Amino acid sequence: MGAQGQIPMAWHDGQLHMPAADVARLLRSIAALWSEWTAAGEPELDRQTADTLAGTLTDVADQLDLACIAEVTDARLGPGAQGGAGADPGTG
Repeated sequence: MGAQGQIPMAWHDGQLHMPAADVARLLRSIAALWSEWTAAGEPELDRQTADTLAGTLTDVADQLDLACIAEVTDARLGPGAQGGAGADPGTG
């Protein structure tokens, strides 16, 4: 990502859209960069704050991945199908 490649984006209904996988990858890249900076002792960064923010970005990326998996599962199996986002965990 970044200088290595371009993220595909599209306009739809006046809004800019990009693949969720690229957004998740971007969030994880930023989190990793912050962690590297604090590990290297970057003086302008408070380690605890940077680590907390990095963890939060990683959590958001994980949630985005899970939401996408649920959408794909629902699209393939139908809403409420076993394992889908709408499935009742007590019955599946």
